[in-house]
Formats: sequence, C-alpha cells, structure tokens
Amino acid sequence: LGQHLGHISQLGFSAEHGSFMRDPGSEEWINLAEKFDMGWQVEAMEVFQKYTDRVPGSFIERKRCALTWHYRLADPEQGVHMARECHKELESTVGSKWDVEVMPGKANVEVR
Repeated sequence: LGQHLGHISQLGFSAEHGSFMRDPGSEEWINLAEKFDMGWQVEAMEVFQKYTDRVPGSFIERKRCALTWHYRLADPEQGVHMARECHKELESTVGSKWDVEVMPGKANVEVR
C-alpha cells in the first residue's frame, strides 16, 4: 500500500481485514490484533487439520489474524462437499464461542 499510495500524506491505511491501521501522515502501523484474544485459532486449527487429513491436496494457511483452509488443489467435488461440512462445523463450534467470522470463499473457508 505504502509503495503505491504512500506519497498521499492525507491518506490512512487499513490492512489484513482491518487488523492493521496507519493514520494519515504517519509512518507507524498499529497492530489492532494484539488487542484481541486469538485463542480461537487453536480450536479452528484443529477443525481445519481434520479436514486437511481427509482431503488430499488441501492445506491450511495461517495469517496473523485469520486461518484459511484451501482446497483448490483437491478433487473439486470432494473439496466443495467437505468445505460445506467444515463451514457447518466451524459455525457450530468456533463461531458460536468466539467473536469471529466463518466465511466460505473461492475454494477456501476462512475464519477471522
């Protein structure tokens, strides 16, 4: 962001789904995620690992403020079916206990 738009001093920035902020005129990024309880990641990782073990070609991506299960390299039919199951399980477990979003994407399921 800074490389392309950093020359505009009146422009603030938000990155990684709003987890990082930079105020207009500042060079300092503020990590808002440090203020959140990220304990949900342990439970979400357990669910994602279960589906990764079941779906060859799928994998987990860990981001600072999100976890994503990707199945774009898996069998398409199996991936879509298991993604629905994974989404339901996450909604009823992690999503019901923590203030997170469980979101289906294009060949992925993300919790943030």
